[in-house]
Amino acid sequence: MTKLESPHDIKDTAVTLQEKLLGSDIELIRMAEEAFHQLVDRYCQENEGMMVPLQYEVAKDFEYFMRLVDLTLAYFADGYVRPALRELPEEYDGKAVLGKTECLV
Repeated sequence: MTKLESPHDIKDTAVTLQEKLLGSDIELIRMAEEAFHQLVDRYCQENEGMMVPLQYEVAKDFEYFMRLVDLTLAYFADGYVRPALRELPEEYDGKAVLGKTECLV
């Protein structure tokens, strides 16, 4: 699977899981939640160089996760790949920072 195919597969799977998460069957919702957490783990493993640990925690929110996947799709759409993390100045106090790195996704 290519760098562009995998996010498409992840997004399709997430959309299917969302339908189950919004349902009324408690057991089905629990199974979908577990599958979603595994999907987040997969996404984060495949894109670990594009994320900081804080994003992994926040990605457990469905809407935020879908935004990350959409950004990843846009990032790889033209076949261009660049390092996603860069060093920040000591005085930088942005919210998307953990340590001294910022995620560009």
